[in-house]
Amino acid sequence: MAFDSGVIACDLELEGFDTLKRVLDPDRFMASLRQNVKMVNQKLALIGQDILRKSIGSANEWAVANSPVTVANKGSSKPLTDHGDLWGNATSTVVGSFQFVVGTNRVDRTGNYNVAWILHQGAHITVNDAMRKFFRYLAAKTNGQVKPLGQGTRVIIIPARPFMRRAFVDDKSFLQQCAIQWREAVDRSFRSGGTPAKGGGKGGGSKSKAPPGMVFKAGGAGGGGKWVPA
Repeated sequence: MAFDSGVIACDLELEGFDTLKRVLDPDRFMASLRQNVKMVNQKLALIGQDILRKSIGSANEWAVANSPVTVANKGSSKPLTDHGDLWGNATSTVVGSFQFVVGTNRVDRTGNYNVAWILHQGAHITVNDAMRKFFRYLAAKTNGQVKPLGQGTRVIIIPARPFMRRAFVDDKSFLQQCAIQWREAVDRSFRSGGTPAKGGGKGGGSKSKAPPGMVFKAGGAGGGGKWVPA
C-alpha cells in the first residue's frame, strides 16, 4: 500500500512466485490470476471509495472544528463538507489487473494547489498584506467577531484533518479485507488456471519433494519432466 498526495494505492504483491511458476502452467495461471484479481479489485475500489466518503462525511464527529474565520468566510461550521466538493470528488479506479487507487482530486480554482492534501495534512500560511486586508474585511463583515490580524502575526495555521489516514491507516479493517479477497483470488487461480506441471511418462516421473537446490521442470507435449538446478 502506498499513501501519498491524497490517494491510497493498493497493490497485490506476490512473493516466491519465480520458483512456483516453474511447476505450474505459467501462461494459464497468470491469465487466470489477472482475471480473478481484477474482478476483486473492481469491487474493492468501490468499497474503498465508500469508506473514504464516509470518513469525509463524518468529519463533524472527529475533525477539528472550523475556526470563526472559516465560518464567516464560507458560512458553514462543518469541517470538510461545506459544499460537498471534497466528498463528490472522492473516486476510485483500477489500474491494470493488480492495482487500484482511491482518492480525491479536489484542487483550487487555479488548479495549482491540491486543496484535498492541504486539508488532510494541514498547512502553515505566511501572512501577507492581502491577507491582512482580507481579515479587516471579515472583521467589518462580522461586526468584530473575527479580529483583524495583529502586526505580530506572521503565520496562519490550518489544522490537519486527516480523512484519508483515518479511513485507511488508523483503521486496518479495509486493508485486512483486501488481503482476504486477494488471497481468495489467488486460490481460485490455482484451481482454475494453475494446473501443476505433470511429471511421469515413459522413463520419467515426478517427485513430490524437491531435492535441495532443485526445482521441477515440466516436460513437453509428451509428458515427463525432471528436477533441474534452481
